[in-house]
Amino acid sequence: MPGLPRGTVTMLFSDIEGSTALLSRLGDGYAGTLQAYRALVRSVWSRWDGAEMGTEGDGAFVVFERATDAARAAIQVQRVLANAEWPQGEHIRVRIGLHTGEAVPDGEGYVGLDVHRAARVAAAAHGGQVVVTAPTYELIQHDMPADTIAEDLGGHLFKDFALPLRIYQLTNADLTSSFPPLRSHGSASSLPVPPTQILGRDRELGDLHSLLDRDQARLVTLTGAGGSGKTRLAIAFADARSGTTLDGVFFVPLAGVSTGDGLWTALGSALGLDVDSPERVIGALGDRAPLIVLDNLEQIPDAADVVSMLLSRAANLIVVATSRRSLQVVGEFEFAVDPLAVPTTDDSIADLAATPAVELFCRQAAMAKAGFSLTEHNAPDVAEICRRLDGLPLAIELAAARVKLLSPANLSTRLGSVLDLRSDAIDRPARQRALRDTIGWSFDLLAEREQQTLTRLGVFAGGADLDAIGAVTAMDDSDPLDAVAELVHASLVSIDDDPRGRPRVTTLQTVAEFARERLDADDDIDAVRRRHAVHYLEFARRFGPQIHGPRQPEAQQRLAQESDNLNAALEWALGDVKLDRQPDRGRLGMQLCAALADFWSVERAVPTASHWYPRALAADTVGDTLERAQVLLGLADTVLWIEPRSGTTDPSRPFIEESLAISRRLGDPAATSMALSDLAEREVWDRHLELASDLIEESERLARACSDPVALSFALVRRSEIELRRDNGTAALAAVEEVRRIALSRRHEAAVS
Repeated sequence: MPGLPRGTVTMLFSDIEGSTALLSRLGDGYAGTLQAYRALVRSVWSRWDGAEMGTEGDGAFVVFERATDAARAAIQVQRVLANAEWPQGEHIRVRIGLHTGEAVPDGEGYVGLDVHRAARVAAAAHGGQVVVTAPTYELIQHDMPADTIAEDLGGHLFKDFALPLRIYQLTNADLTSSFPPLRSHGSASSLPVPPTQILGRDRELGDLHSLLDRDQARLVTLTGAGGSGKTRLAIAFADARSGTTLDGVFFVPLAGVSTGDGLWTALGSALGLDVDSPERVIGALGDRAPLIVLDNLEQIPDAADVVSMLLSRAANLIVVATSRRSLQVVGEFEFAVDPLAVPTTDDSIADLAATPAVELFCRQAAMAKAGFSLTEHNAPDVAEICRRLDGLPLAIELAAARVKLLSPANLSTRLGSVLDLRSDAIDRPARQRALRDTIGWSFDLLAEREQQTLTRLGVFAGGADLDAIGAVTAMDDSDPLDAVAELVHASLVSIDDDPRGRPRVTTLQTVAEFARERLDADDDIDAVRRRHAVHYLEFARRFGPQIHGPRQPEAQQRLAQESDNLNAALEWALGDVKLDRQPDRGRLGMQLCAALADFWSVERAVPTASHWYPRALAADTVGDTLERAQVLLGLADTVLWIEPRSGTTDPSRPFIEESLAISRRLGDPAATSMALSDLAEREVWDRHLELASDLIEESERLARACSDPVALSFALVRRSEIELRRDNGTAALAAVEEVRRIALSRRHEAAVS
């Protein structure tokens, strides 16, 4: 095609598959067969205005000005060849590839990169097959013969070309449509192949697809704690998109990268580009639309700048990032990757087996020990291990590997510190060979202030509200929300609303254990634990008195929610310490027990109360205090649950009498009234009604004198019991009616306030 102007043309390359073997079989007859073949195909090229640029052996390079003419010619050639008769019953199978692009005239032919692309595409096809690139398909898709079928073969990589081409196969009812995979350099994907199938992430995968398909997201950042499975989920998602992503999917591992320049280099390498500068990487991407997984971004300070430039300059690019913190760039969709669901305590074995955390444990255990399976015998221990590990995939995999040495029962017993779980697998990143290393990686990326905050959060048990965090971390006068915001951003803690809508900070058990380790090694540990205990003493003093009031439900809920923290405070105050050297700790423990006495009584928290009351009484050496009197009354009620009365023997009476004596010495009318009421109750049990009546008379008088509605209500209830024993229903009813009026009055006051 001499003098052909420079422009866009459709280029067709073809050659005979297995021509060398055909020559061997036909011998001297091969030359005549090749001549007949060329005449046949040239007649088709000519019919559709194709210009043959040259031949080499049995190959041909033909150029068409119209893509539809090239496609029709290719289909017709395959039809003609399929119906032709050849010597010795042979079949000539030709592979044909079409690509539309920019061609540069060179004498009587064409040169240019698109010429080479067309040749590479044809060489990847199989005999009898017609394949076309996406640029060609876009030109012919609305103008193909009715019987022509186009099948999307996805993106493919070709020699000497970094970025992939999307390939379509053309066929019709007369031609074969089943062929082996193309002989390309592979599909347009550099994803690593995980050794096992992903488990328990169907919902997350569906949500990610929705973000791209429904919300048109171009940047999705998978965030979550170390070991939560972000990378595994990103790979599974990218793999699922590989068949529909125009220009393929690419995986960029970044654990060893710490700068933006390093990120650009890693990007270029993953894309197969011999370039590393931003301009050259973006230029190579052009208007292509690959999906790129940027794995492990949190340690790169300027990662957000790189990603922002990529998205703004490569308009069709989609980025899926994994990081323990979001990038916080415009257009980012943050996708939190939670640990796997764990079983509840009452699940059946069938339910347990279907729980993602248990399913993962069992699969990994079976890989470590052939024949392992979930049974009625080991199911409770497997479930407990998964709960203990928060459903964290990395932790479960590390634990399950130990099944080759320990049964689930022994493993559950010997689990000890989950931070000590370690893997010997040589292909795990160093930061993932032990849970301590995984969390330590995130910790080391924090600024000193945030490291100190996380360390001090180690004092809490079961989470904490923002007031507690502000009081205990004692960083400065700033909003406590600011103190934990960076930790939330780094996926080390989370903030959720409690049942009443108040924000509450929680951590995975693995992170909490790491923080406690750091706290135990901190020189400031005693000061932190003291602030923690003082805060929860004030908390108990605020809500404890409300147990016998109109706000009882809220008080019970708040105190129950903080039970773990209250017990942690008591452990510090009354645990194994030299209390004679720190008497203030024993005093604080006594005050805390007194503040919780009514709550423990209403909750029937006998094990907790019976554990702490004796310790508090032994540790507090101050002497007569109202708190001691309250704890003695609480202990009196508690011992009856453990050691019931036997005949006239009452193990609780000595504690009541001591409490009464202290209250009298202190001259406190309300405390004295409460002790008298409890003592009167014991006299009723012993049928000493007259003595009981005298005690209640004094109790009522003292309660009325100090206007204490709780003490008076208790005295009146005892009065009603005594009068009923005396068969004096009128007096008993009057006492109950007065209790009712007190309760109604208090509810009214609460409503008004």
